[in-house]
Amino acid sequence: MNAKMTLAAVCLILLMHSNTANAQTLRFSGYTWQVRNGNGGPGPNNWSGKCVWVDKQGHLHLKIQKIDGVWSCAEIQTNRSLGFGTYTFKVNGPLDTLDKNIVLGLFNYPNPGQGVDGTNEIDIEDAHWGVQKYPPMNLTVWPAVLGVKDGHTESSFKLPSDKADLSFNWTTSTVTYSCMAEPSGKPFASWTYSPSSPVKYVPQHPLPVHINLWLFHGNHPSNHKSVEIVIDSFTFTPAEGTSRISTQSSSSNNSAHK
Repeated sequence: MNAKMTLAAVCLILLMHSNTANAQTLRFSGYTWQVRNGNGGPGPNNWSGKCVWVDKQGHLHLKIQKIDGVWSCAEIQTNRSLGFGTYTFKVNGPLDTLDKNIVLGLFNYPNPGQGVDGTNEIDIEDAHWGVQKYPPMNLTVWPAVLGVKDGHTESSFKLPSDKADLSFNWTTSTVTYSCMAEPSGKPFASWTYSPSSPVKYVPQHPLPVHINLWLFHGNHPSNHKSVEIVIDSFTFTPAEGTSRISTQSSSSNNSAHK
């Protein structure tokens, strides 16, 4: 290897180590989460670490706001993949009155090497997809392999307060969703996805968890107002006979397909 090639290799290694060292993370609900910065899908949008933080009570805040004149969004993902079990997000925010261009996503999504976009994803999304009349509670299971249709349902709802528990239970053959208003515990959306060929239709391998708040097609809120959602807590209860944390994950740069 000549001197120029050696110098180039050293520079590349230093750059890789620098990027790893500068990666922004936070601690929330007992997990380390990677914070997304930069540009890209879904949307596409601008993603900023200034739009996500954890307060003194340990609650996660996600905010869509203008930063230096640019609408910016929030996303985090666990630095480890989690497997079969129950995923519960305690949410505090105006879920039933979000602007038509706002999307709140609570979901599993594959990193490179775990699957391609449009596969291996389990979604809870509160979104009108740009049309205010569209039912906002979207529950979707993307298949384990390409070429297979996803499972999906949507519904409208009204909540007595801003607090809700949103969860899904993931097994080898089913995904069961439960969305409950708090403090009453009254369900406002539920669905069990139980396909005939689960190996193809239900994700079968551990996946990172993502939480994001973003703008559909990158369009600014139609009311031109910032929006903030608080996640009071996230809990993962592994299925019986499985470990709590499954595998180490690497970062993903494009977390949704909408």
